[in-house]
Order: sequence, then C-alpha cells, then structure tokens
Amino acid sequence: MVLILILGLLIGAICIFLVFFVLSFLSAGPLVVSPKKNINALLEKLDCQKGEKLIDLGSGEGRVVFAAAEKGLDATGVEFNILLYLFSKVRSCFSRHKGRIHFKLGNLWKISLAPYDVVTCFVFPEVRVKIKKKFEKEVQKGARLAFLKHGNGFEIMRKP
Repeated sequence: MVLILILGLLIGAICIFLVFFVLSFLSAGPLVVSPKKNINALLEKLDCQKGEKLIDLGSGEGRVVFAAAEKGLDATGVEFNILLYLFSKVRSCFSRHKGRIHFKLGNLWKISLAPYDVVTCFVFPEVRVKIKKKFEKEVQKGARLAFLKHGNGFEIMRKP
C-alpha cells in the first residue's frame, strides 16, 4: 500500500513537472541550465557592480540569481514554473547571500523592469524583440540587457 502511494506521488510530481516544462516551450523559452563559468563571464561582460539590481526573467533554478548575489548584486529571479520557483526559493534559504536573493512567482510580462540596472534572460529569438521593447520602455539610462544564448554566447545591449 505504501509503495503504491509513493509511486502515485512520484508519477503525479513527474506529470506536474512535464506540464510546466511543456508550457515553457509555449511561452518565452525553455529551461536551459547554463554552466557557472558562462554566467560569471556574462556578469563580467555586463560590468556588474556591487549594489546594482539585477533581474533574471525566467530564472529557472536560479543560477544567474545566485551568481549575481555572490558578486554583491541585489538579485531577483522571476519564474512562472511553480516547481522551479519553489526549488529556488528553498535553495535561497540556505545561501549565505540570502539577503540579496529574491524570487518572484509570476509572468515576466507583468514585472516592471524600472528598478533594475541589469536584466538577463534566456528566451527564444522571436521573443527577444518584445523584451527589447519592454526594456527600452521601462528601464533607466545606463541599464543593461543580456540575452543568454545556447553554448557560450550572449547578446548585450545598453540603454543610452
């Protein structure tokens, strides 16, 4: 009986994860796990300074947020997949940088970018155009936007 219950819970959890995984492909982009060295290279290229505010749109399991907090940034991740959000939120409780780490469950289109100096995201190419428009409309002068790409690449723009 216990084995059936455990198996049912496992199957239920897998189904929930698969639903959110499929939804990610129907939205802005899939979950892509970036190596820490690529994230650190990106933060270097963005010339991130201690105390700046960074937001990672579609933060997944929070790698960019945690790396930014390690470098002294006030880092926020926005994720609509509740399982990834909860994983990140729990993980942040055990971080030595937890005062600089924040996660929001929500839709990236409904989050204001105005308070942020740095915006990062991994999205499908066709979504980048929409995010660039949102970025240009909402952020302050000097803010930076970075799109992480497959492999080691990224695209960076700065608001003049």
